[in-house]
Amino acid sequence: MRWSPVDPATQALAQSLLFQALYGVAPVPPRAEEPQRGSGRTGRPLVWDKATIIAALQGFFTQHGRTPTASEWQQPATYGIPGYATVKAEFGSVVAGLRAAGIAPPLRRRPHRKRNHTRG
Repeated sequence: MRWSPVDPATQALAQSLLFQALYGVAPVPPRAEEPQRGSGRTGRPLVWDKATIIAALQGFFTQHGRTPTASEWQQPATYGIPGYATVKAEFGSVVAGLRAAGIAPPLRRRPHRKRNHTRG
């Protein structure tokens, strides 16, 4: 008997049935906005909508226990978060984006002022 390759549709069906038999649930297909393997892109979504922004901010907060710093907002792909401008464009402000994600925005820091004390 000679070996013949299985067509991709039949192989995908077999893998799906095997996954369902092992885990008791059907596998979730990849989302449309997620890049496929080998596409040369990172794991970030191709399109940031409100839901993916909220999920990314919540994931960052869960992992780091804080909101992103200024340098992290400037290199968002490194940290798997949307850029500052993206969040601001979608929610009106970054604070509004953080609040939509259920995260308390960081307290605003005021610069330290030198005071002139006179003795006398």
